[in-house]
Amino acid sequence: MPNDHVISMLSEYLDGDLAAPEIGRVELHLASCSECRAELEALRSIVDSAKNLPVAVMPTHDLWPNIAHRMETRSEDHAEVQSPGRRSAASFMPVFRAAAVLAVMIGSAWYALRAPSNGWEIRSIAGTTTIERNEVAGSAALLPGDWLETGLGSSAFVRIANIGTATVGPSSRLRILANRSAERRMELAVGSIKASVWSPPRIFVVETPSGTAVDLGCAYELGVDSTGASHLLVTSGEVLIEYRDKVSFVPAGFHCVTRPGEGPGVPWSELAHPDFVAALGRFDAGTDRIAALETILDKATEDDAVSLWHLLTRVADSSVGTVYATLASHYPPPEGVTLDGVRRHDRLMLERWLNEFTTRLIPLESISGGSGVTVLP
Repeated sequence: MPNDHVISMLSEYLDGDLAAPEIGRVELHLASCSECRAELEALRSIVDSAKNLPVAVMPTHDLWPNIAHRMETRSEDHAEVQSPGRRSAASFMPVFRAAAVLAVMIGSAWYALRAPSNGWEIRSIAGTTTIERNEVAGSAALLPGDWLETGLGSSAFVRIANIGTATVGPSSRLRILANRSAERRMELAVGSIKASVWSPPRIFVVETPSGTAVDLGCAYELGVDSTGASHLLVTSGEVLIEYRDKVSFVPAGFHCVTRPGEGPGVPWSELAHPDFVAALGRFDAGTDRIAALETILDKATEDDAVSLWHLLTRVADSSVGTVYATLASHYPPPEGVTLDGVRRHDRLMLERWLNEFTTRLIPLESISGGSGVTVLP
């Protein structure tokens, strides 16, 4: 057991989320492992420090400096999830708000306590993990350019310098592309990761064959299949998915799929009706977009505002008015935002409307001092 570290379980242990057998395993290991005890104390210090952080520690809310001017690409359709008896998005807002604020607070504390660390540490959790085809026994450093691979049924824990952690799933292949304080960039060629990042926006970036995930301070799950297509689920915070001139903004509780040669589709909420999601899938795939859009608009609810907002710049000119009207029925455009301006892809108007509902998903004002969403460069 001395080399069977339990670092990946310490956060849940500290939060009291482990089952009794797992608690016993962790405590037994901690009794004989000074390295894991030190890691546990570091986590305790982070949480204690976060409780006393002033709001002034939080970074300025420079979330989407480039999203608006990249919205010139037009496409249509996408994919889906739930149905009757659903809870309104508003009932989930306290959870998303707490997650967003806590992520920033803990991130600030982590930076203060762990800033000197610059390396990426790998620990094999189960099965076989290799770096440049050399098996990882215990822990090892991952250097830029070296390929990390997990076997079938295997998994690994990654410490991403001083900004976060990730669990690498089975049959995965990844490598570091850049490792400096202003940019921690990796490539996920195939497989999956579950990442938790607490750095300022745009520090942690993951490239896939069909899009680039730009972290804005969050936790998410990202999988890439053998064709290069990817599926993203954001569990807290926000992520941008970029591909050439196309960008999708994916907040907590939303999915987004990317396709080789096409980039990101329209994001959809976990609360979206299954027919809505299926129609988005057809729209993004270019399969009978007119019929797909009719289904999307028919099934849309207030939970789908982010999806409808993306569609404003991806549907044909003749359909902008109907998308505009559907979104307006759930979230009326703020004063000064007009259909004519949206047709012209007026960046400021689109930005202001986005603020109307994203600030209800994520408490941007609590992070940025009230500045809201910023999509202009």
